[in-house]
Amino acid sequence: MIGRCGVAVSKRIHQTTAHSPLLLDRKQYCITIFTKTISSSTDPLHKLNHKDWLAPNEVLKIFKIIRDPDLVLTSLDKVSQRKDYKPNETLFTLVIEKLSQSNRFDAITDIMNRIKAGERSHCKLSDDFFYRVIKIYGNVGGDVEEAEVYLGAAKLGVVVDTCSFNILIKGLCENDDLKEAFELLDEFPKQECSPNAVTYSTLMHCLCRNGRIDEAFELLDRMENEGSDPDAITFNVLISGLGKQGRVDEGVQLLNRMKMNGCKPNLGSYQAVLYSIIDSKKFVDAKRFMDRMMSEGFFPSFLSYKTVIEGLCEENRLGDVDFFLNQMMHQGFVPKMGTWRKIVESICREREELSSVAVTECICDF
Repeated sequence: MIGRCGVAVSKRIHQTTAHSPLLLDRKQYCITIFTKTISSSTDPLHKLNHKDWLAPNEVLKIFKIIRDPDLVLTSLDKVSQRKDYKPNETLFTLVIEKLSQSNRFDAITDIMNRIKAGERSHCKLSDDFFYRVIKIYGNVGGDVEEAEVYLGAAKLGVVVDTCSFNILIKGLCENDDLKEAFELLDEFPKQECSPNAVTYSTLMHCLCRNGRIDEAFELLDRMENEGSDPDAITFNVLISGLGKQGRVDEGVQLLNRMKMNGCKPNLGSYQAVLYSIIDSKKFVDAKRFMDRMMSEGFFPSFLSYKTVIEGLCEENRLGDVDFFLNQMMHQGFVPKMGTWRKIVESICREREELSSVAVTECICDF
């Protein structure tokens, strides 16, 4: 569409040339040129066909507005044929991200094959580029087997390191492909890499999520035997796994073992133990652990206070409720209406019980 401006100009041309046969051809020529000018200005892709010099930032602006994946590929072919511009890492990254959003992983594979076939000679691709591709296949596409192909990136001069392996293992674990994940763990030494705490923690988390907590502890032993020190996240994963199976005491023991091994617990470590105690409905034990937790400089979460207070209300331990209510508000947490209701109900229940006892005693006195 020419738009209001185009219509106005066309009307003006018509008015000035309608009675001049000699100018009819010129009028049509002007309208044609104006129409082409308007349509070109609204279509940024026309720049890819121009012979004028094209700046790299202009190319990126063009590709950023393209949504159709087929048009992305067509535009990439056009810009690749230009003599004044060659695709670079930034452009390849943008193109691949757009294709992944449309689940066009077949097209991404074709582009990677083009890079392997020779387009790498036109631009320098960093390690981060290949890491992003691995993430796209492993996390977005859910096709970790395809992502493993890019471990061959070493042939392109890219060093495959622990980070790359961890990305793949995470993708496999998210798909619960533990067998393949452990096979990949065995590939580390073949690539002259060493697994780290992130590697093992990812595998342990998947094992615990699938109820295979004992195998997670076997992996901890393997980790330590191979000279890799577990960190706080590693222990937190195991503590949470024990809690989900109701093995609360073992979680507390693991927290103590953690400190003995020289690994300093963090807030997450204490919260993992506390949540496991709360889940087991042992609110008195939870109170004791919260006391220990605060004495060691860590303060429970809002959810911890809320759940423990409401649990103590159910057990009519109003003295403990009063203590933790004050602690909770001192930490800046304000109880919600549901918690206040539980407290009031507990107080009323206690008064009813006391009244009942008093009446019983009076009857006995008579």
